[in-house]
Amino acid sequence: MARTPAESRHTPDLCAAAFEALLLRIEAIDAAALLAAPPDLRAVVRTALETTDLADSDDLRPRFARLPAEEFAPTTPASLRDAARAMRHMLLRRDAAEAQGSGVLLSDEFATHAHETRARMLKVALHYFEDDALHATELKRIGRKKGHAPLRDDLERLANFYESQRDVIERDPKYYRAEDIAEARRIATELTRLMKAAQSDELGQWDARLAQAFTLLVPAHEEMRAAGQFLLRSGGAERFAALPGVRRRIRKESPESVSAIVADPAATAD
Repeated sequence: MARTPAESRHTPDLCAAAFEALLLRIEAIDAAALLAAPPDLRAVVRTALETTDLADSDDLRPRFARLPAEEFAPTTPASLRDAARAMRHMLLRRDAAEAQGSGVLLSDEFATHAHETRARMLKVALHYFEDDALHATELKRIGRKKGHAPLRDDLERLANFYESQRDVIERDPKYYRAEDIAEARRIATELTRLMKAAQSDELGQWDARLAQAFTLLVPAHEEMRAAGQFLLRSGGAERFAALPGVRRRIRKESPESVSAIVADPAATAD
């Protein structure tokens, strides 16, 4: 199957190269400096890569290049791209470790309840948003992958989606249940607990590195988003989207510390 343009820009080899180039900087981030990462890091990575692709489009690339260097470091796009690629590589490696090492057995009752909750919530979401250009693609990814981790991630996504679209979704007279948001999160939390109880040392290492890489990615994305929204302030600023699940900065860095992170990329060759 032919790759999409986006997949061609961010192939597994390029993601692995970005990870190797950034590894020392990722591991140097101290635990005290870590930002709290949202549950759905895959959505974070997708948004970050979409941001870099948008900034690298033919119409915006020269406009970013004309921004004053004292206001926007020219290395910021490469910093964000490489951090997101490195995180994509880490998620792939984490998935492999999880598939190989978890072996968690769920009770039939718990497994049935979890799958029925996902199916019911997805049915309601698709009923209202299947033809919505903004949400349909993301919703149609839900349920495609098998296993405990994808089930947990799907329930987290659906809970977040229900919460954000409650005014529409609660109109459903047949399948909507007001308690499903809390129940989906309860099931996801229990799945996480069960998997962590059986996880390997390797899985824990990938979790730790992802938290460090997320801390590296956030300030670069904020710089890119702010610059992009400034450039498109007359129209289209919403194309530079916030990272999913990241409502605000958990830690307030000084301008000097943010500049130090953004201005020192280990950019890999395209």
